[in-house]
This record gives sequence, C-alpha cells and structure tokens, in this order.
Amino acid sequence: MLLAGVPCDFRLDYGKHVRRSATLIAANRSRKDARLNRRPSIEAIGDAGRFVTALAGELGDRARRPEWIAALAARDAEREAEIEADAARAART
Repeated sequence: MLLAGVPCDFRLDYGKHVRRSATLIAANRSRKDARLNRRPSIEAIGDAGRFVTALAGELGDRARRPEWIAALAARDAEREAEIEADAARAART
C-alpha cells in the first residue's frame, strides 16, 4: 500500500485496516508524518509527487494494466447507473 503525502491518521483509521503483512510505503515530506501511528515498511522522505512519478517511470509498462483499468471503469459505470436509477425513483415519489 502506498501512502503518498498523507499520514495514517483518523482518515485512514490509523492504519488499522491495512494488513500487517502488507508492504506499507510512506512517501511524505515529514518523517514524523510518515511514521505516524504505523511504521512503514519503506519510507520515502521527500516530495510525494516526485516519488510517485519516479516509481511509475521505473515500473514502465508493468504499471499499465488495461484489463484492470477496464474492470474499474465497468464497475464505476455500473455504480453510476445504480445512482441514476435511485435518483429517478426518488424523483417520481
């Protein structure tokens, strides 16, 4: 799991939902924030945006997964259709 520029605070339930066996990467300008409530497996202290850009560059084509992106897009479209149907039902009542 990659935390880019955010600490494991209340917004992420203090990291409780991240498996202990998971590799946690904290990219943050602040060493204190990178270690807040949960010590990461890997610390990238510095600009989180630059870190993510460099990581994507290193991964190259391995980072591109068209089948996964298509599955996400289909799930998003399905959820949007559900929301629109609920809104239409609510408008009729």
